Amino acid sequence: MEALQGKFRGFGDQIWRVHTPPVWHRDYLTGGELATTATSPQLRNPKAQGRLQMRAVRALNRWSHLVTLAQAYHFSREEHFREVLCNWLSDWNLKNPLGRGWNWMEAGEAAARLCNLSWIDALVRLPGTLVDQLLPKHVWWLARYGPQESSALPWMSGLICALARWPQAAAWSESWPAISHKWQTAVLREIRDDGRFGAASWDLQRKVVEFLISARSALLAREVQIPELVEKRVRLAANFIISCGDSHEPWPFGESGEGDMFPGFSIADWLAGEESVTSKWHGAPPPPTPSVAPQDFHIGGDEAWRWLLHQRPSSGSHGHEDAQHLSLWIDHLAVLIDPGSGFPNAGHHNGPTPLSAGKTGAPALLPLKRALHPRRSITALPGGWRITDTGDAAFSVRWLLAPGWEIEPHDDSCILFREGHTLEFSVRGGHLEITSGQCSPSFGQQVEAPVLIVHMTEGGSLTTDIVSRPLL
Repeated sequence: MEALQGKFRGFGDQIWRVHTPPVWHRDYLTGGELATTATSPQLRNPKAQGRLQMRAVRALNRWSHLVTLAQAYHFSREEHFREVLCNWLSDWNLKNPLGRGWNWMEAGEAAARLCNLSWIDALVRLPGTLVDQLLPKHVWWLARYGPQESSALPWMSGLICALARWPQAAAWSESWPAISHKWQTAVLREIRDDGRFGAASWDLQRKVVEFLISARSALLAREVQIPELVEKRVRLAANFIISCGDSHEPWPFGESGEGDMFPGFSIADWLAGEESVTSKWHGAPPPPTPSVAPQDFHIGGDEAWRWLLHQRPSSGSHGHEDAQHLSLWIDHLAVLIDPGSGFPNAGHHNGPTPLSAGKTGAPALLPLKRALHPRRSITALPGGWRITDTGDAAFSVRWLLAPGWEIEPHDDSCILFREGHTLEFSVRGGHLEITSGQCSPSFGQQVEAPVLIVHMTEGGSLTTDIVSRPLL
């Protein structure tokens, strides 16, 4: 088993070598050590040493790998799994005193541990002394500091899972009816009518959906009647995740994926009602409801193609200048992608970007402005799509392809090959340049990918056709 072999699956499919038990304050992505006894408020200073590596520390301290140990014990009844699990939880408790160190910085992370702890206890029946050490501090911390967070859904979901599993947890928090009512109110307040969680990145939206599903299953286990409107919002939030990517190669917008908050989670299988770990743990999803067109995106496609167009000049608080960025898939293969973490600027995305003459005469990026920004439209072609970009002044488009596509160049076109697919990429109105760039499939990982750049030196209309061609 990976966990017992010192392997941790972080940020999706990355495998990290970790100690057994793990060093809970170690950044295993870069090898840095972040041990500290400072109080958590002191660590909120963005200049604090090691702040930029905290994602790797957080991933390890959500206890998702400990849930897999609990599952191994539940299905095998081999006592060794339970002993290791209890020893590691005891070690975590010893190395992470309440309110000190990096693992008490964010209520959402404590909420993830509390949700996972409830599943661990359900699978292995933890010793009462261990529960008494871990449960009160987490419940009290969430009740005390959760209301200071920008979103109520993660920390409230953590409390709901704890209260459903251990009713005595109400001694350190609000009562079950109170927190249940507040959670339902927060769902209606924070999940928009189109299912989106504010202006969050795809990865943050997915995390919130996992919290929603976990809290909902806990409420249903306690036979709480969830209002129809709240059920609809939960369903729409999950629908949004599926509609804005692809289950095979998602390449989501905003920050690159950090992996699941909880192990074995498949939102797509859960919505489809398929037999999976998610459906077994969390029950049937809310009744189907028609998806609502997202306010920030235009989603289209046909039986073979899917595309996602960012409609606003900026996608908001997730900090990426991805105005009019277009992501494209064919038969579950990513074609045009979002670059991911570390590439937030407009020039990293494939929306049309205004240009001006720099000191050396080379094109330079202008600030993103609604009035100056070129316009983009998409129309269907037989076997593909036409993207038309129109600008009043010079602009460029940088098309980032998914890794793995091979390019055969021609004059103002090229042929793309990958896994049995042949695509013709042609432009009219600009000059096509073939180069390469970087993208991030998951946080902390960068790989090389093909890039196609088109310059419009005097403004006007640029037409880009991407059409599937049969293999010769």
